[in-house]
Amino acid sequence: MFHMNSPELIYLGGPLSDLPRKLQGRAARGFLYAMGHGLEEAGQWKEGYLAYLRDHIGEFLKEAEEDRSVLLFLIREEVLDKGPAGRLLDLFDRKGDTEAKALLLQYIRDRSGGGPGPLSLQVSPLPESRNRARYVEERKR
Repeated sequence: MFHMNSPELIYLGGPLSDLPRKLQGRAARGFLYAMGHGLEEAGQWKEGYLAYLRDHIGEFLKEAEEDRSVLLFLIREEVLDKGPAGRLLDLFDRKGDTEAKALLLQYIRDRSGGGPGPLSLQVSPLPESRNRARYVEERKR
């Protein structure tokens, strides 16, 4: 099966480790799109795919930048560590995407133990001046 907007493979035939190494990245990218968009058929092999994504996250940041559902999936599954999350945060800051910045700031805060309660994926963007001030404060920590 192929993702409709991309020539990426969505492999539904078994665990990622069944594929040759040269196809695993493409299959992981397809899995990322599928899970981000609610295609749960690949979910039974999720742990293997998540392990691959964590080990190779740098290869998948562009997908998180371009597709909000992919970003939300990576956040929900706690795939991003501080380095990639910080790179995405800087990228969304340059683009002026306040909602994505707020999501990533909360994710980073929650992962570092500084946030109140569980991660909420429903974020209302703050007015730009307040959001910028919060962003600057977060970057100082």
